[in-house]
Amino acid sequence: MKRAIVRSGRFKRLEMLLLSHPEGLVRAEIARRLAVSKPTIGRDIDELSSELPIWEDDSRKIYLNKVAYLNEVHLNSEEIQAVSIASRLLCRKIRFHYPAAASALRKLSSVVEGYAEDFSRTIRRSAEIFDTAVPDDGSGKYGKFINILTAAMINKKAVRITHYSLRKGEADSHLLHPYHVEPYAEGNSLHVLGFVPEINDIRIFKFERIMRIELLTDTYSIPSDFDIDDFLKDAWGIWKKNDKPEVVELLFSEAVKYRVMATRWHRSQELMEQPGGRLLWRCRISAPEEMVPWIRGWGADVVVVSPSWLREKIRDEIQKMAENYRK
Repeated sequence: MKRAIVRSGRFKRLEMLLLSHPEGLVRAEIARRLAVSKPTIGRDIDELSSELPIWEDDSRKIYLNKVAYLNEVHLNSEEIQAVSIASRLLCRKIRFHYPAAASALRKLSSVVEGYAEDFSRTIRRSAEIFDTAVPDDGSGKYGKFINILTAAMINKKAVRITHYSLRKGEADSHLLHPYHVEPYAEGNSLHVLGFVPEINDIRIFKFERIMRIELLTDTYSIPSDFDIDDFLKDAWGIWKKNDKPEVVELLFSEAVKYRVMATRWHRSQELMEQPGGRLLWRCRISAPEEMVPWIRGWGADVVVVSPSWLREKIRDEIQKMAENYRK
């Protein structure tokens, strides 16, 4: 019994050691670090290989394939509820065939089934939605793109991305160091964000306009001071400009004032009640044109105060809408 406990502890230390050394270690170095003999390490590696994705390359280095590695997670009831809610949001906003998401959710559903049957059922239904979604253009390419980007980001490998530019009306090809995949709830879409060496800047690419992604052997690193929330702090959603954020002021009617006040729409927002029951809403946004659909959604219950160009844009759109209804 004692021997089994010792061996189990050694297995766990070996697993953690390989996880912390993605470049791989030779058997002699592993044995030295774990203070055991090489034959013992050899047997441990052989036995663990049946449970973990442990590989040995041509240089005799042992490493753990992080892409295939399965983490063990323990969840309490509140955390299970959080995952259940997240699964519903995920399947309602990401509208394409996504086998990896379905598989992950099904595993979570199975784990919590005996403990929280209702939550398990909700998570399982979310998995079914991803399974039965109509594959985009018949090939399921978006799910494949996510898998390639996952491998690239875990192993810090660059990719070659071919993306259709609406501005140019043609496809562009870029070398990309992927930093992050960002969901955009308002647009029911995903975007990949990363560094493009040829322009020495960070760019954002919408998944629906990606035509091809190729995994390369070139390596890269993400700057230690990069933070996705800080990078997008001035964005309304996903659009980002290098210019200074603009102050946007909207005047809401009394009819919708409390609906506006009930939600924190942006981290920089300020609320100021006005005479007559109206509400002045102010924020600082990097690309206010991204707000146009949201502003339109409030109809006659909102007036754009500033910036002037946004006020004119909304006014022109309203006039065109009115003309359409006169026909």
